[in-house]
Amino acid sequence: MYHGNVSSVKLRVLFFIPEGGVACVRLFFYTDCLPIEVGENVSINQHCHMEGPIVIGSDSRIGPSTSIFAFNHNFDESETLIRSQKVKSEGVHIGEDVWIGANVSIVDGVTIGAHSVVGIASVVTKNIPEYEVWAGN
Repeated sequence: MYHGNVSSVKLRVLFFIPEGGVACVRLFFYTDCLPIEVGENVSINQHCHMEGPIVIGSDSRIGPSTSIFAFNHNFDESETLIRSQKVKSEGVHIGEDVWIGANVSIVDGVTIGAHSVVGIASVVTKNIPEYEVWAGN
């Protein structure tokens, strides 16, 4: 059960359910995270974990068990416990008509250009230009 303010979450969901089919969706909101903005006709499969700020362009597809973390922990102060240090965030931007395969991990600061494909189980740590296919680490 969610308790808190959802004003920072922008979410539009469109489901296509085949005749006799069933759709099951679980959405998790974290009150200490920044917004996740989702365009139209976006497909986000089960077991995805996202912490913003994240922008997902229209007509994009995100495979199951994908993780998008649009923040990173600081550990610059050697005398301060890592858990006590602040986090930094640049955000993640996913362009329009992007296909992200299953089990992909995307880190903070990444932009994935429009019409790109990211292969299954990839770890995305760098920007991906438009109209490219990337797979691996």
